Amino acid sequence: MKLKFFTDRDLAERFPQKLKNARKIKVVSYKDKYSSNIVEDSEWLQYAGKNHLIVISHDSRIRYHLNEIQALKHFNVGMVLLVGARNHELLADCFIATFNKIKKWILSHEKPYILKVYCNQKSGKKIKSCRIEQFFPPQKKPV
Repeated sequence: MKLKFFTDRDLAERFPQKLKNARKIKVVSYKDKYSSNIVEDSEWLQYAGKNHLIVISHDSRIRYHLNEIQALKHFNVGMVLLVGARNHELLADCFIATFNKIKKWILSHEKPYILKVYCNQKSGKKIKSCRIEQFFPPQKKPV
């Protein structure tokens, strides 16, 4: 199965272009779809859901906004949330290095979900793979 992604406005233009170039990953960037920076998250989440796109975001606060979580559920969206205050080049390197692990996880889980990818690598070092963790829906803890 071919995965298609949508990058939110926080990831600008370099991140999606690097994914397209490095892995031939199908990516629609926020800028490809919207000319305005003032589009509600629920609107682009709806677009992603209708078009079966998996959202990639670096907005760590999005998971705390009830409206966005409700939109994610309502529009049946999968999201990969990049965690770590890194520049877009490092975030793209982290995503690319971890892509096979991310893809395997996505293909084995139903939407809606938020998958965190921890990009904690230092600049100048080759990235092997980054840690991933399911954030939403919360995993049930054993009793």
